[in-house]
Amino acid sequence: MAPLLANTELYPLKSRTVVLTTKRLIFRLRHSTCTCSRQEPWQDLARRLKARNSINCNRAFRIVFKGHHSRCGAAGMRDLHESFNELTDADWLQLWLAKAENKGGELASALPDFPPNDIQVEYVGSALSSAIREAYGFYVHAKQMFSTHGENPSKNDCFLDFGCGWGRYIRLFSKDYPSRSVFAADVNANIIDECRKRDLPGEFMQISPLGAFSLPDGKISSAMAYSVFTHLPEDVHLHWRNELARVTKPGAVLVITVQPRRFLRYIENRGREILGPRILGNRIGLLRHFQLGKRRGSNAWHKLLAESADRVPEFAARYDSGELVFMEGTDGNKTYGDAIVPVSYIKENWAPDFKVVEVIDDKSRFAQSVITLKRI
Repeated sequence: MAPLLANTELYPLKSRTVVLTTKRLIFRLRHSTCTCSRQEPWQDLARRLKARNSINCNRAFRIVFKGHHSRCGAAGMRDLHESFNELTDADWLQLWLAKAENKGGELASALPDFPPNDIQVEYVGSALSSAIREAYGFYVHAKQMFSTHGENPSKNDCFLDFGCGWGRYIRLFSKDYPSRSVFAADVNANIIDECRKRDLPGEFMQISPLGAFSLPDGKISSAMAYSVFTHLPEDVHLHWRNELARVTKPGAVLVITVQPRRFLRYIENRGREILGPRILGNRIGLLRHFQLGKRRGSNAWHKLLAESADRVPEFAARYDSGELVFMEGTDGNKTYGDAIVPVSYIKENWAPDFKVVEVIDDKSRFAQSVITLKRI
C-alpha cells in the first residue's frame, strides 16, 4: 500500500476512496474548536468535494486541511482527535511515518514534532519511524482490549498513559481520545517538559517514585503502562498497583507489560557475550579484548544485566515459585532497575481490585509479556 502522502502529489484512482462523506468533512471543520473557521464560506469547498462521486482520501483531507491550517495555524489542530479520529489505524500509522520521515507535507506538519533522536533512543531504544512502527502493534492490541473488555463506553471516557516517556503512545492514542480526556504521567520532570514543549495533547503529570496521580478517584476508563512494571521493585510495584486501582473506575481496562521468564535467558546471553563463557565455573572474559563499543550487548544496560548473569539459576527458582525478581539499577538505584514478574504474581497481588483477562507471551509479537486487566 502506498504511504498516505507523498509530498504534494496525489495518488491515482486506485487509492482507497474516502470514508468520510462531504457533509461530515464540512461539519467537522464548522464545529472545530478554532472559531475563525466557522465564519468561512463553505460553499466552494462543498462544490469541490461534490465534483466527484468518490474522492481520493489524501485529496479530501488535503482540501479540508489546507485552508483550515493556513488560517488557524498548527495550534488549531492540537486536538488531533477532532481532526483525525475517522482515519483508519493503518492510515494514522502512515501519517506518523510520513511525519517522521519529513514526507508528510501540510497534513503531517499539523502533528506534534518529535523530540531529538537521542532522547527517543534513550527511552525506547529507537527513534522516529522505527520507534513508531514498534509501538503500533501494542497500540492496536491495547485498543482491541479496551473495546473487547471495556464496559459502557461514553464520550467522557478518559485514557491514562502511565510512564509516558517522550509521548510515543500519546501520539498514537491522540486520534482516539479528545485532548481533554488524555492523561499521561512520568517520574522524569525533563521528559514531561519535553512533551509539553512539543504541544502534545492531554494533561501531563510529573510524579515521584512513590507519589500519586493528580487525578480524582475513578476518573480513568482505559489505561496502559508499557515497560513500566518491568523496572519496579516490589514495594513500588504494589504502590502503583494501588494507585491505579484508585484512579480507574469499575469496568476499566488496563494493559501492562512485564518481563517474562525468557528474559532470564537474555540476561544469561549478555553475560556470555560481555563477560565471556564460563569454563570450570569461571568467566574467561575473552570479549574484554575486543572493542565492545562496536558490539551489540556493549551498552550500559547490557553490561548491567551481564553482572547478574551468574545469578540466573537463583532468579529462575524465585520466579518459578511466584516471586517478583528485581535487580537494582545503576548506582544501586532501589526504586528503578529490572524486574521479572510472573503472571501468577499479578493474578494474586492485583486481586481483588483487578482481574487478569488476557495474557500474551509471544516474542514474535511483543518483546515483553502483555497482560490485560479489568477493574472489578
